[in-house]
Amino acid sequence: MTFAAEKVKVGRLPAILVEMDLDECALTYGIAPCTASAGSGNECINSRQTCQDTANFDNTSTKTLQFSSVLIPGEPYLHCVESATLAPTVINPKKGLGQRASIRIMVNDFPHHDRGIDPYIANRSYDATAQGSYWTKFQARQRHFAGRPLRIKSGYIADPFNASDFQTRNYIIDSISGPDAAGRFTIGAKDVLKLADDKRAQAPIPTTGVLVADITDVATSLTVTSGTESEYTAEGDYLRIGEEVIQSPVANRSSNVFSNLTRGAFNTTAEAHELGDGVQSCKYLNAVNVVDLVEDLLENYASVPTAYIVDADWDAERDNYYSSAVINTVISKPTGVTELVNQLAKQFFFQIWWNEIDQEIIFHPIVPPRNVAVINEFNDDQHLIDKSVVLAANEESRLTRVLVYYNPSNPIDIDDPENYQGIYVIIEADAESAAEYNDIRQEVILAHFVDSEALAVQVGGRLLNRFRNVPRMLNFKLDTKDATDWTGNYIDINSARIVGEGGANKVTRFQVTSVQEVTAPLPGTVYQYKAIELNFTGNYGYIGPNTLGEYSAEDDADRANYAFISPATGIFADLTTAYRII
Repeated sequence: MTFAAEKVKVGRLPAILVEMDLDECALTYGIAPCTASAGSGNECINSRQTCQDTANFDNTSTKTLQFSSVLIPGEPYLHCVESATLAPTVINPKKGLGQRASIRIMVNDFPHHDRGIDPYIANRSYDATAQGSYWTKFQARQRHFAGRPLRIKSGYIADPFNASDFQTRNYIIDSISGPDAAGRFTIGAKDVLKLADDKRAQAPIPTTGVLVADITDVATSLTVTSGTESEYTAEGDYLRIGEEVIQSPVANRSSNVFSNLTRGAFNTTAEAHELGDGVQSCKYLNAVNVVDLVEDLLENYASVPTAYIVDADWDAERDNYYSSAVINTVISKPTGVTELVNQLAKQFFFQIWWNEIDQEIIFHPIVPPRNVAVINEFNDDQHLIDKSVVLAANEESRLTRVLVYYNPSNPIDIDDPENYQGIYVIIEADAESAAEYNDIRQEVILAHFVDSEALAVQVGGRLLNRFRNVPRMLNFKLDTKDATDWTGNYIDINSARIVGEGGANKVTRFQVTSVQEVTAPLPGTVYQYKAIELNFTGNYGYIGPNTLGEYSAEDDADRANYAFISPATGIFADLTTAYRII
Protein backbone atom coordinates (compact mmCIF):
# COMPACT_ATOMS: atom_id res chain seq x y z
CA MET A 1 0.00 0.00 0.00
CA THR A 2 1.21 3.53 -0.71
CA PHE A 3 1.83 6.26 1.86
CA ALA A 4 -1.23 8.13 0.57
CA ALA A 5 -3.42 5.05 0.99
CA GLU A 6 -2.17 4.20 4.48
CA LYS A 7 -2.41 7.70 5.96
CA VAL A 8 -6.21 7.85 5.62
CA LYS A 9 -6.82 4.56 7.43
CA VAL A 10 -8.27 4.35 10.93
CA GLY A 11 -5.90 2.59 13.35
CA ARG A 12 -2.80 3.31 11.26
CA LEU A 13 0.51 2.49 12.99
CA PRO A 14 3.09 5.25 12.37
CA ALA A 15 6.76 4.39 12.13
CA ILE A 16 10.04 6.15 11.52
CA LEU A 17 12.94 4.69 9.53
CA VAL A 18 16.40 6.24 9.74
CA GLU A 19 19.14 5.61 7.15
CA MET A 20 22.69 6.97 7.36
CA ASP A 21 25.22 6.72 4.53
CA LEU A 22 28.81 6.59 5.82
CA ASP A 23 32.12 6.32 4.00
CA GLU A 24 33.49 2.78 3.73
CA CYS A 25 36.82 1.76 2.30
CA ALA A 26 36.40 -0.13 -0.97
CA LEU A 27 39.66 -2.04 -0.49
CA THR A 28 40.30 -5.42 1.10
CA TYR A 29 42.62 -5.42 4.09
CA GLY A 30 46.22 -6.24 3.17
CA ILE A 31 45.56 -6.58 -0.55
CA ALA A 32 47.19 -3.97 -2.80
CA PRO A 33 46.94 -1.10 -2.88
CA CYS A 34 46.18 -1.51 0.86
CA THR A 35 49.55 -2.03 2.61
CA ALA A 36 48.23 -2.68 6.15
CA SER A 37 49.81 -5.77 7.69
CA ALA A 38 48.75 -6.17 11.34
CA GLY A 39 47.63 -9.73 10.67
CA SER A 40 44.47 -11.78 10.92
CA GLY A 41 42.22 -10.67 13.75
CA ASN A 42 43.76 -7.20 13.85
CA GLU A 43 42.18 -5.81 10.70
CA CYS A 44 40.48 -2.42 10.42
CA ILE A 45 36.69 -2.00 10.26
CA ASN A 46 36.97 -0.43 6.76
CA SER A 47 36.27 3.02 8.25
CA ARG A 48 38.59 6.04 8.04
CA GLN A 49 38.89 6.13 11.82
CA THR A 50 40.19 2.55 12.03
CA CYS A 51 42.27 2.65 8.82
CA GLN A 52 45.88 1.43 9.15
CA ASP A 53 46.93 2.74 5.73
CA THR A 54 45.36 6.18 5.48
CA ALA A 55 47.37 7.11 2.38
CA ASN A 56 45.42 4.50 0.41
CA PHE A 57 42.02 4.83 2.10
CA ASP A 58 39.43 4.54 -0.68
CA ASN A 59 36.07 6.06 0.28
CA THR A 60 34.31 5.24 -2.99
CA SER A 61 32.17 2.68 -1.17
CA THR A 62 29.23 3.47 1.14
CA LYS A 63 27.90 1.67 4.20
CA THR A 64 24.23 2.35 4.94
CA LEU A 65 23.12 1.94 8.55
CA GLN A 66 19.39 1.42 9.10
CA PHE A 67 17.28 1.94 12.23
CA SER A 68 13.55 1.96 13.05
CA SER A 69 11.08 3.02 15.73
CA VAL A 70 9.23 -0.31 15.65
CA LEU A 71 10.34 -3.92 15.29
CA ILE A 72 9.96 -4.99 11.66
CA PRO A 73 10.53 -8.77 11.37
CA GLY A 74 12.61 -9.86 8.40
CA GLU A 75 13.91 -6.33 7.68
CA PRO A 76 17.46 -5.01 8.24
CA TYR A 77 16.31 -2.06 10.38
CA LEU A 78 17.64 -2.15 13.95
CA HIS A 79 14.84 -1.34 16.39
CA CYS A 80 16.36 1.45 18.52
CA VAL A 81 14.72 4.77 17.56
CA GLU A 82 13.02 6.17 20.66
CA SER A 83 11.92 9.53 19.28
CA ALA A 84 12.35 11.86 16.33
CA THR A 85 11.78 15.59 16.73
CA LEU A 86 11.52 17.57 13.52
CA ALA A 87 12.05 21.33 13.32
CA PRO A 88 10.64 22.35 9.95
CA THR A 89 11.88 24.72 7.29
CA VAL A 90 10.49 28.17 8.08
CA ILE A 91 10.36 30.73 5.29
CA ASN A 92 10.13 34.47 5.82
CA PRO A 93 9.44 36.96 3.01
CA LYS A 94 12.06 39.31 4.50
CA LYS A 95 14.78 36.69 4.96
CA GLY A 96 16.20 34.84 2.00
CA LEU A 97 17.07 31.48 3.53
CA GLY A 98 14.89 31.64 6.62
CA GLN A 99 15.20 28.88 9.21
CA ARG A 100 16.71 25.58 8.11
CA ALA A 101 14.95 22.28 8.67
CA SER A 102 16.55 20.03 11.26
CA ILE A 103 15.86 16.80 13.10
CA ARG A 104 16.90 15.35 16.45
CA ILE A 105 16.75 11.56 16.75
CA MET A 106 17.04 9.80 20.10
CA VAL A 107 18.30 6.20 19.86
CA ASN A 108 18.71 3.55 22.54
CA ASP A 109 21.95 1.61 22.89
CA PHE A 110 22.16 -2.20 22.88
CA PRO A 111 24.63 -5.12 22.63
CA HIS A 112 25.48 -6.07 19.05
CA HIS A 113 27.26 -8.94 17.32
CA ASP A 114 29.01 -6.70 14.73
CA ARG A 115 27.77 -8.79 11.81
CA GLY A 116 27.17 -6.47 8.88
CA ILE A 117 29.38 -3.86 10.54
CA ASP A 118 32.78 -5.55 10.83
CA PRO A 119 33.81 -7.19 7.52
CA TYR A 120 36.42 -9.29 9.35
CA ILE A 121 34.28 -10.44 12.28
CA ALA A 122 35.11 -14.10 11.56
CA ASN A 123 38.78 -13.40 12.32
CA ARG A 124 38.25 -11.76 15.71
CA SER A 125 39.33 -13.54 18.87
CA TYR A 126 36.67 -11.85 21.01
CA ASP A 127 32.90 -12.14 21.36
CA ALA A 128 31.58 -8.86 19.91
CA THR A 129 28.29 -9.17 21.78
CA ALA A 130 30.05 -9.46 25.13
CA GLN A 131 32.05 -6.23 24.92
CA GLY A 132 30.96 -2.71 24.20
CA SER A 133 27.60 -1.82 22.68
CA TYR A 134 26.39 -0.77 19.26
CA TRP A 135 26.66 3.00 19.74
CA THR A 136 29.74 3.05 21.98
CA LYS A 137 31.57 1.01 19.34
CA PHE A 138 30.18 3.32 16.67
CA GLN A 139 31.81 6.26 18.47
CA ALA A 140 35.18 4.51 18.46
CA ARG A 141 34.95 3.54 14.79
CA GLN A 142 33.16 6.39 13.04
CA ARG A 143 34.19 9.97 13.72
CA HIS A 144 33.89 11.25 10.17
CA PHE A 145 30.11 11.35 9.87
CA ALA A 146 29.56 15.12 9.64
CA GLY A 147 28.16 16.19 6.28
CA ARG A 148 27.16 12.66 5.28
CA PRO A 149 23.60 11.93 4.07
CA LEU A 150 20.80 10.97 6.44
CA ARG A 151 17.29 10.02 5.37
CA ILE A 152 14.17 10.03 7.50
CA LYS A 153 11.34 7.89 6.20
CA SER A 154 7.97 8.40 7.87
CA GLY A 155 4.98 6.22 7.14
CA TYR A 156 2.81 3.41 8.43
CA ILE A 157 3.40 -0.29 9.00
CA ALA A 158 1.49 -2.33 6.43
CA ASP A 159 1.45 -5.96 5.37
CA PRO A 160 3.48 -6.55 3.29
CA PHE A 161 6.05 -4.03 4.51
CA ASN A 162 7.69 -1.86 1.85
CA ALA A 163 10.06 0.98 2.80
CA SER A 164 9.51 2.63 -0.59
CA ASP A 165 5.94 3.43 0.52
CA PHE A 166 7.30 5.76 3.20
CA GLN A 167 7.66 9.52 2.77
CA THR A 168 11.37 10.41 2.55
CA ARG A 169 13.18 13.52 3.78
CA ASN A 170 16.87 14.16 3.13
CA TYR A 171 19.24 15.74 5.65
CA ILE A 172 22.96 16.15 6.34
CA ILE A 173 24.36 14.66 9.56
CA ASP A 174 25.48 17.39 11.93
CA SER A 175 26.29 15.61 15.20
CA ILE A 176 26.12 12.28 17.03
CA SER A 177 26.49 12.58 20.79
CA GLY A 178 26.07 10.46 23.93
CA PRO A 179 25.62 8.46 25.94
CA ASP A 180 23.36 10.44 28.27
CA ALA A 181 22.55 9.33 31.82
CA ALA A 182 20.12 6.75 30.43
CA GLY A 183 22.65 5.41 27.90
CA ARG A 184 20.91 6.98 24.90
CA PHE A 185 22.55 8.68 21.93
CA THR A 186 21.33 11.66 19.93
CA ILE A 187 21.72 12.11 16.17
CA GLY A 188 21.40 15.68 14.90
CA ALA A 189 20.91 16.52 11.22
CA LYS A 190 20.03 19.58 9.17
CA ASP A 191 18.75 20.19 5.68
CA VAL A 192 21.07 20.29 2.69
CA LEU A 193 21.38 24.10 2.81
CA LYS A 194 23.59 23.58 5.85
CA LEU A 195 26.33 23.13 3.23
CA ALA A 196 26.00 26.87 2.60
CA ASP A 197 26.75 27.84 6.22
CA ASP A 198 29.15 30.76 6.37
CA LYS A 199 31.81 28.75 8.20
CA ARG A 200 31.69 26.01 5.57
CA ALA A 201 31.39 27.91 2.29
CA GLN A 202 32.69 31.29 1.16
CA ALA A 203 32.95 33.22 -2.07
CA PRO A 204 35.40 34.19 -3.37
CA ILE A 205 37.55 31.29 -2.20
CA PRO A 206 40.11 32.58 0.35
CA THR A 207 43.60 32.96 -1.10
CA THR A 208 46.73 32.74 1.04
CA GLY A 209 49.33 34.53 -1.07
CA VAL A 210 51.04 37.67 0.25
CA LEU A 211 53.29 40.28 -1.34
CA VAL A 212 56.95 39.27 -1.37
CA ALA A 213 58.02 42.93 -1.70
CA ASP A 214 56.62 46.44 -1.29
CA ILE A 215 54.77 48.00 -4.25
CA THR A 216 54.08 51.66 -4.92
CA ASP A 217 50.67 53.12 -5.77
CA VAL A 218 51.60 53.15 -9.48
CA ALA A 219 53.33 49.77 -9.78
CA THR A 220 52.02 47.66 -12.66
CA SER A 221 53.29 44.30 -11.44
CA LEU A 222 53.42 42.37 -8.17
CA THR A 223 54.71 39.05 -6.91
CA VAL A 224 52.95 36.76 -4.44
CA THR A 225 54.53 34.05 -2.34
CA SER A 226 55.74 31.10 -4.37
CA GLY A 227 53.49 28.06 -4.33
CA THR A 228 50.24 30.01 -3.94
CA GLU A 229 49.81 31.09 -7.58
CA SER A 230 47.36 28.29 -8.42
CA GLU A 231 44.88 29.79 -5.95
CA TYR A 232 44.35 32.79 -8.23
CA THR A 233 43.06 31.06 -11.35
CA ALA A 234 39.44 30.41 -10.35
CA GLU A 235 37.83 33.81 -9.81
CA GLY A 236 38.94 36.09 -12.63
CA ASP A 237 40.78 39.31 -13.36
CA TYR A 238 40.64 41.26 -10.09
CA LEU A 239 42.58 41.27 -6.82
CA ARG A 240 42.11 43.09 -3.54
CA ILE A 241 44.94 44.37 -1.35
CA GLY A 242 43.86 46.38 1.66
CA GLU A 243 41.16 48.82 0.51
CA GLU A 244 42.19 48.72 -3.17
CA VAL A 245 40.81 46.59 -6.00
CA ILE A 246 43.35 45.94 -8.76
CA GLN A 247 42.63 44.66 -12.25
CA SER A 248 45.02 41.80 -12.94
CA PRO A 249 44.33 40.00 -16.22
CA VAL A 250 44.70 36.24 -15.86
CA ALA A 251 46.44 36.24 -19.25
CA ASN A 252 49.24 38.35 -17.76
CA ARG A 253 50.06 36.06 -14.87
CA SER A 254 53.24 34.00 -15.11
CA SER A 255 53.94 31.72 -12.19
CA ASN A 256 53.61 33.93 -9.11
CA VAL A 257 54.25 37.21 -10.94
CA PHE A 258 51.18 39.27 -11.95
CA SER A 259 51.77 42.01 -14.53
CA ASN A 260 49.86 44.60 -16.62
CA LEU A 261 47.97 45.75 -13.53
CA THR A 262 45.37 48.53 -13.61
CA ARG A 263 45.38 50.22 -10.23
CA GLY A 264 42.38 51.62 -8.36
CA ALA A 265 39.77 49.55 -10.20
CA PHE A 266 36.06 49.91 -9.40
CA ASN A 267 36.61 53.46 -8.10
CA THR A 268 38.89 52.36 -5.28
CA THR A 269 42.00 54.38 -4.46
CA ALA A 270 45.42 53.18 -5.59
CA GLU A 271 47.69 52.83 -2.58
CA ALA A 272 51.19 51.66 -1.73
CA HIS A 273 51.28 48.20 -0.16
CA GLU A 274 53.92 46.48 1.93
CA LEU A 275 55.70 43.15 1.99
CA GLY A 276 53.45 40.62 3.71
CA ASP A 277 50.13 42.28 2.79
CA GLY A 278 47.52 39.73 1.82
CA VAL A 279 46.52 39.45 -1.83
CA GLN A 280 42.93 38.24 -2.21
CA SER A 281 41.38 37.09 -5.47
CA CYS A 282 37.98 38.75 -6.12
CA LYS A 283 34.89 37.14 -7.61
CA TYR A 284 34.16 39.17 -10.75
CA LEU A 285 30.53 39.50 -11.80
CA ASN A 286 30.14 40.77 -15.34
CA ALA A 287 26.43 41.06 -16.28
CA VAL A 288 25.63 37.96 -14.21
CA ASN A 289 21.94 37.26 -13.70
CA VAL A 290 20.97 37.14 -10.03
CA VAL A 291 19.30 33.71 -10.33
CA ASP A 292 22.34 32.26 -12.06
CA LEU A 293 24.57 33.77 -9.37
CA VAL A 294 22.62 32.12 -6.54
CA GLU A 295 22.85 28.77 -8.31
CA ASP A 296 26.59 29.28 -8.82
CA LEU A 297 27.13 30.10 -5.14
CA LEU A 298 25.23 27.03 -3.96
CA GLU A 299 26.67 24.52 -6.41
CA ASN A 300 30.26 25.71 -6.85
CA TYR A 301 31.04 27.22 -3.46
CA ALA A 302 28.74 25.33 -1.05
CA SER A 303 29.03 22.02 -2.97
CA VAL A 304 25.26 21.51 -2.98
CA PRO A 305 24.59 18.53 -5.31
CA THR A 306 23.29 19.74 -8.65
CA ALA A 307 20.44 17.23 -8.49
CA TYR A 308 18.84 19.34 -5.75
CA ILE A 309 18.42 22.36 -8.05
CA VAL A 310 15.89 21.86 -10.83
CA ASP A 311 17.31 24.05 -13.59
CA ALA A 312 14.05 24.24 -15.54
CA ASP A 313 12.19 25.65 -12.53
CA TRP A 314 14.89 28.15 -11.65
CA ASP A 315 15.24 29.25 -15.28
CA ALA A 316 11.48 29.83 -15.53
CA GLU A 317 11.52 32.11 -12.49
CA ARG A 318 14.53 33.94 -13.90
CA ASP A 319 12.91 34.47 -17.28
CA ASN A 320 9.54 35.52 -15.80
CA TYR A 321 10.71 37.95 -13.11
CA TYR A 322 14.48 38.53 -13.26
CA SER A 323 15.44 38.68 -16.93
CA SER A 324 16.87 42.20 -16.45
CA ALA A 325 18.34 41.60 -12.98
CA VAL A 326 22.02 41.49 -13.90
CA ILE A 327 24.93 42.28 -11.59
CA ASN A 328 28.15 44.12 -12.43
CA THR A 329 30.60 44.26 -9.54
CA VAL A 330 33.19 42.28 -7.63
CA ILE A 331 32.85 40.44 -4.36
CA SER A 332 36.16 41.61 -3.00
CA LYS A 333 36.59 39.50 0.14
CA PRO A 334 35.62 35.97 1.19
CA THR A 335 32.01 36.17 2.35
CA GLY A 336 29.81 33.34 3.63
CA VAL A 337 27.50 31.87 1.01
CA THR A 338 24.52 32.13 3.36
CA GLU A 339 25.29 35.81 3.94
CA LEU A 340 25.60 36.46 0.20
CA VAL A 341 22.35 34.65 -0.63
CA ASN A 342 20.53 36.60 2.09
CA GLN A 343 21.92 39.87 0.73
CA LEU A 344 20.78 38.99 -2.78
CA ALA A 345 17.36 37.89 -1.52
CA LYS A 346 16.80 41.22 0.25
CA GLN A 347 18.03 43.27 -2.68
CA PHE A 348 16.04 41.38 -5.33
CA PHE A 349 13.13 40.16 -3.15
CA PHE A 350 13.02 36.38 -3.37
CA GLN A 351 13.05 33.34 -1.07
CA ILE A 352 15.16 30.18 -1.00
CA TRP A 353 14.31 27.06 0.95
CA TRP A 354 14.83 23.31 1.06
CA ASN A 355 11.78 21.20 0.27
CA GLU A 356 12.57 18.04 2.21
CA ILE A 357 9.67 16.12 0.66
CA ASP A 358 10.40 16.83 -3.01
CA GLN A 359 14.13 16.90 -2.20
CA GLU A 360 14.90 20.10 -4.03
CA ILE A 361 15.92 23.69 -3.32
CA ILE A 362 13.16 26.12 -4.22
CA PHE A 363 13.79 29.56 -5.72
CA HIS A 364 10.66 31.67 -5.23
CA PRO A 365 10.16 35.31 -6.33
CA ILE A 366 7.95 37.18 -3.87
CA VAL A 367 5.19 38.25 -6.22
CA PRO A 368 1.42 37.77 -6.35
CA PRO A 369 0.59 34.14 -7.22
CA ARG A 370 -0.39 33.64 -10.83
CA ASN A 371 -1.22 30.54 -12.87
CA VAL A 372 -0.99 28.19 -9.87
CA ALA A 373 -2.45 24.91 -11.08
CA VAL A 374 -4.22 23.89 -7.86
CA ILE A 375 -4.82 25.86 -4.67
CA ASN A 376 -6.47 23.73 -2.00
CA GLU A 377 -9.17 25.15 0.25
CA PHE A 378 -9.48 24.11 3.91
CA ASN A 379 -12.60 24.70 6.01
CA ASP A 380 -13.78 24.28 9.59
CA ASP A 381 -16.14 21.40 8.89
CA GLN A 382 -13.92 19.04 6.93
CA HIS A 383 -10.27 19.86 7.53
CA LEU A 384 -9.21 22.32 10.22
CA ILE A 385 -8.82 20.57 13.58
CA ASP A 386 -11.14 22.02 16.20
CA LYS A 387 -9.67 24.82 18.35
CA SER A 388 -6.40 24.82 16.40
CA VAL A 389 -6.99 27.94 14.29
CA VAL A 390 -5.15 30.99 15.68
CA LEU A 391 -4.91 34.29 13.80
CA ALA A 392 -2.59 37.16 14.71
CA ALA A 393 -1.60 40.41 13.01
CA ASN A 394 2.11 40.68 12.19
CA GLU A 395 2.17 44.40 12.91
CA GLU A 396 5.96 44.75 13.06
CA SER A 397 6.32 43.79 9.38
CA ARG A 398 4.10 46.59 8.07
CA LEU A 399 5.79 49.25 5.89
CA THR A 400 4.82 52.69 4.64
CA ARG A 401 8.04 53.61 2.81
CA VAL A 402 11.12 51.95 1.38
CA LEU A 403 14.52 53.56 0.71
CA VAL A 404 16.74 51.69 -1.72
CA TYR A 405 20.35 52.89 -1.96
CA TYR A 406 21.90 51.60 -5.19
CA ASN A 407 24.92 51.87 -7.50
CA PRO A 408 27.76 52.03 -4.95
CA SER A 409 30.82 54.06 -5.84
CA ASN A 410 33.08 51.17 -4.84
CA PRO A 411 32.57 47.56 -3.73
CA ILE A 412 34.50 48.05 -0.46
CA ASP A 413 32.34 50.41 1.63
CA ILE A 414 29.04 48.63 1.03
CA ASP A 415 27.75 49.31 4.56
CA ASP A 416 28.08 53.10 4.23
CA PRO A 417 25.03 54.90 2.73
CA GLU A 418 27.31 57.74 1.61
CA ASN A 419 29.09 55.30 -0.72
CA TYR A 420 25.98 54.99 -2.90
CA GLN A 421 25.40 57.18 -5.95
CA GLY A 422 21.65 56.61 -6.20
CA ILE A 423 18.69 56.43 -3.86
CA TYR A 424 15.11 55.50 -4.70
CA VAL A 425 12.38 56.37 -2.20
CA ILE A 426 8.84 55.07 -2.46
CA ILE A 427 6.21 56.27 0.02
CA GLU A 428 2.59 55.27 0.58
CA ALA A 429 1.31 58.67 1.68
CA ASP A 430 -2.21 57.40 2.38
CA ALA A 431 -0.86 54.73 4.71
CA GLU A 432 1.11 57.34 6.65
CA SER A 433 -1.82 59.74 6.89
CA ALA A 434 -4.02 60.34 9.94
CA ALA A 435 -6.89 58.69 8.05
CA GLU A 436 -5.04 55.36 8.07
CA TYR A 437 -2.06 54.25 10.22
CA ASN A 438 -0.83 57.74 11.16
CA ASP A 439 2.82 56.71 11.45
CA ILE A 440 5.93 55.96 9.41
CA ARG A 441 7.33 52.44 9.02
CA GLN A 442 10.54 52.52 7.02
CA GLU A 443 12.82 49.88 5.50
CA VAL A 444 16.31 50.81 4.26
CA ILE A 445 18.09 48.56 1.76
CA LEU A 446 21.76 49.08 0.93
CA ALA A 447 21.61 47.36 -2.46
CA HIS A 448 25.27 47.00 -3.38
CA PHE A 449 24.44 44.44 -6.07
CA VAL A 450 21.98 46.84 -7.78
CA ASP A 451 23.42 49.40 -10.18
CA SER A 452 20.33 50.84 -11.91
CA GLU A 453 17.30 52.81 -10.85
CA ALA A 454 15.02 50.42 -12.76
CA LEU A 455 16.05 47.52 -10.51
CA ALA A 456 15.80 49.70 -7.40
CA VAL A 457 12.27 50.72 -8.37
CA GLN A 458 11.35 47.08 -8.88
CA VAL A 459 12.55 45.82 -5.50
CA GLY A 460 11.23 48.84 -3.60
CA GLY A 461 7.81 48.59 -5.23
CA ARG A 462 7.49 44.85 -4.64
CA LEU A 463 8.48 45.14 -0.99
CA LEU A 464 6.07 48.00 -0.25
CA ASN A 465 3.20 46.39 -2.14
CA ARG A 466 3.73 43.22 -0.10
CA PHE A 467 3.83 44.89 3.33
CA ARG A 468 1.82 48.09 2.94
CA ASN A 469 -1.01 46.49 4.93
CA VAL A 470 -0.59 44.36 8.04
CA PRO A 471 -0.22 40.68 7.02
CA ARG A 472 -1.91 38.21 9.32
CA MET A 473 -0.19 35.08 10.57
CA LEU A 474 -2.24 31.89 10.75
CA ASN A 475 -1.62 28.75 12.83
CA PHE A 476 -3.75 25.64 12.37
CA LYS A 477 -3.57 21.86 12.50
CA LEU A 478 -4.56 19.19 9.99
CA ASP A 479 -4.88 15.45 10.29
CA THR A 480 -2.34 13.63 8.14
CA LYS A 481 -5.11 12.66 5.70
CA ASP A 482 -5.55 16.34 4.78
CA ALA A 483 -1.90 17.40 4.97
CA THR A 484 -1.19 17.47 1.23
CA ASP A 485 0.33 20.97 1.08
CA TRP A 486 3.88 21.79 2.08
CA THR A 487 6.09 24.78 2.82
CA GLY A 488 5.79 27.52 0.21
CA ASN A 489 2.43 26.36 -1.17
CA TYR A 490 -0.52 28.72 -1.51
CA ILE A 491 -3.72 27.70 0.28
CA ASP A 492 -7.20 29.15 0.78
CA ILE A 493 -8.73 29.21 4.26
CA ASN A 494 -12.51 29.20 4.75
CA SER A 495 -13.05 29.63 8.47
CA ALA A 496 -15.36 31.39 10.89
CA ARG A 497 -12.23 33.01 12.30
CA ILE A 498 -11.88 35.07 9.10
CA VAL A 499 -14.97 37.00 8.01
CA GLY A 500 -15.89 39.85 5.70
CA GLU A 501 -17.60 43.11 6.55
CA GLY A 502 -20.99 41.44 6.70
CA GLY A 503 -19.80 38.66 9.04
CA ALA A 504 -19.85 35.80 6.53
CA ASN A 505 -16.75 33.63 6.10
CA LYS A 506 -14.25 35.28 3.77
CA VAL A 507 -12.09 32.82 1.84
CA THR A 508 -8.56 34.20 2.25
CA ARG A 509 -5.33 33.20 0.57
CA PHE A 510 -2.18 32.39 2.54
CA GLN A 511 1.30 31.08 1.85
CA VAL A 512 2.46 28.19 4.02
CA THR A 513 5.61 29.20 5.91
CA SER A 514 6.22 25.96 7.82
CA VAL A 515 4.80 22.45 8.32
CA GLN A 516 5.66 20.29 11.31
CA GLU A 517 4.57 16.83 12.35
CA VAL A 518 3.79 17.32 16.01
CA THR A 519 2.52 14.04 17.48
CA ALA A 520 4.93 12.80 20.15
CA PRO A 521 7.02 10.81 20.40
CA LEU A 522 6.89 10.03 16.68
CA PRO A 523 5.58 12.07 13.74
CA GLY A 524 2.79 10.80 11.54
CA THR A 525 -0.64 11.79 12.87
CA VAL A 526 -1.10 15.57 13.14
CA TYR A 527 0.57 18.41 11.23
CA GLN A 528 1.03 21.94 12.59
CA TYR A 529 0.83 24.60 9.88
CA LYS A 530 1.95 28.21 9.93
CA ALA A 531 1.08 30.59 7.10
CA ILE A 532 1.21 34.26 6.18
CA GLU A 533 -1.61 36.16 4.48
CA LEU A 534 -1.06 37.21 0.87
CA ASN A 535 -2.21 40.80 0.85
CA PHE A 536 -0.37 42.37 -2.05
CA THR A 537 -1.72 45.87 -2.57
CA GLY A 538 -3.37 46.24 -5.95
CA ASN A 539 -4.40 44.12 -8.91
CA TYR A 540 -1.83 42.20 -10.98
CA GLY A 541 -1.72 40.29 -14.24
CA TYR A 542 0.68 39.08 -16.89
CA ILE A 543 0.96 40.71 -20.30
CA GLY A 544 -1.67 38.87 -22.34
CA PRO A 545 -1.70 37.42 -25.86
CA ASN A 546 -2.89 39.65 -28.68
CA THR A 547 -6.02 37.50 -29.02
CA LEU A 548 -7.53 39.01 -25.87
CA GLY A 549 -10.45 41.36 -26.22
CA GLU A 550 -11.51 44.18 -23.93
CA TYR A 551 -11.77 43.71 -20.16
CA SER A 552 -15.55 43.54 -20.21
CA ALA A 553 -15.54 40.84 -22.90
CA GLU A 554 -13.22 38.39 -21.14
CA ASP A 555 -14.06 35.84 -18.46
CA ASP A 556 -12.95 35.86 -14.83
CA ALA A 557 -10.04 33.48 -15.48
CA ASP A 558 -8.48 35.80 -18.07
CA ARG A 559 -9.07 38.84 -15.84
CA ALA A 560 -7.26 37.05 -13.02
CA ASN A 561 -4.25 36.08 -15.13
CA TYR A 562 -3.77 38.92 -17.63
CA ALA A 563 -3.45 42.70 -17.32
CA PHE A 564 -5.88 45.00 -19.18
CA ILE A 565 -5.56 48.74 -19.81
CA SER A 566 -8.04 50.57 -17.61
CA PRO A 567 -10.03 53.75 -18.27
CA ALA A 568 -8.39 57.02 -17.23
CA THR A 569 -10.18 56.81 -13.89
CA GLY A 570 -8.11 53.77 -12.94
CA ILE A 571 -11.28 51.75 -12.29
CA PHE A 572 -13.07 49.27 -14.54
CA ALA A 573 -16.83 49.18 -14.98
CA ASP A 574 -17.18 46.42 -12.36
CA LEU A 575 -15.33 48.68 -9.86
CA THR A 576 -12.10 46.62 -10.05
CA THR A 577 -8.99 48.78 -9.71
CA ALA A 578 -6.44 49.05 -12.51
CA TYR A 579 -3.58 46.57 -12.80
CA ARG A 580 -0.16 47.34 -11.36
CA ILE A 581 3.28 46.66 -12.79
CA ILE A 582 5.72 44.82 -10.56
